Amino acid sequence: MHRRGRRPTCFLEGGCSMNKQDLDTPCIVVDQDKLKDNIARVQRLADEAGIALRPHVKTHKTPQIAGMQLNAGAVGIAVAKLGEAEAMADGGIGPILIAYPIVGKTKLERLMRLASRAEVTVAVDSLEAASGISEAALKAGIVIEVWIEIDPGYGRTGVQPGAALSLLGHELRTLKGIRVTGVLVFAGQSYDEDSDDGRARIAMREAAIASEAADTLRDMGFPIESVSAGSTPVSRFASAMKGVTEMRSGTYVFGDLTQVKAEAMSLEQCALTVLVTVVSRPRRTEPSSMQGPRCSLRTERIHRSARGEDL
Repeated sequence: MHRRGRRPTCFLEGGCSMNKQDLDTPCIVVDQDKLKDNIARVQRLADEAGIALRPHVKTHKTPQIAGMQLNAGAVGIAVAKLGEAEAMADGGIGPILIAYPIVGKTKLERLMRLASRAEVTVAVDSLEAASGISEAALKAGIVIEVWIEIDPGYGRTGVQPGAALSLLGHELRTLKGIRVTGVLVFAGQSYDEDSDDGRARIAMREAAIASEAADTLRDMGFPIESVSAGSTPVSRFASAMKGVTEMRSGTYVFGDLTQVKAEAMSLEQCALTVLVTVVSRPRRTEPSSMQGPRCSLRTERIHRSARGEDL
């Protein structure tokens, strides 16, 4: 049975009596029922697959929503930045995985302060990143759990599987102040895959790379407990991700047109919209609003909805 993380009281309890016509625009509007349904749906996918869910919270960056995810059964959260981890810890959320390496004196000092009050694990993919954490942890008199990130072909962060991983493992064995207990991968190419078959293949390959990396490190004597992978586009294939102990889906809480295109959810399941006010209609088909480009997502791949309509 998976251990659940710490969570605060849900901020949605009691609801809200404000009418949306009373809201100043532009503003973000979240459908509470859809949000709760999305959280329950992906938690159910993880439960049915027999793996844990550690949602990535960079989509919402909100301790209260993270609390809802933990209340639903998540074992912890993942964050992209040290600042996000600090904010989540301030909100009573944990355990926390920082899914990027932490480097630099100032950030390492902040990490040590955070680790003194919260359960934190940090991803590393190089001797340099691990050495910095090791030195800071020894100075602080604590031990930091680290997971080694493996590159499954996405080419962003992560050590290459095989010989490079083995070399890094041998190097990390000499470091004090850290404890290697897991591996993680992120196959971001699933976001650009057009077919369900392709996404399924990516999910299974991601799992195989992570599982093989975990076995390599176990053979070297590391107590690897966690094998972390997955994202919202491949969450439906969790049961096929053999050897994975947890998945890190994140976007599913609100949803977006990228996830609709990936068939990870329907347009009707998207929980977040941007409310704007039309201030002019110079032409019948071209209303003007006052939200400005910074309130609109400009990623090329979501310029068209799944229905083929221009946004």
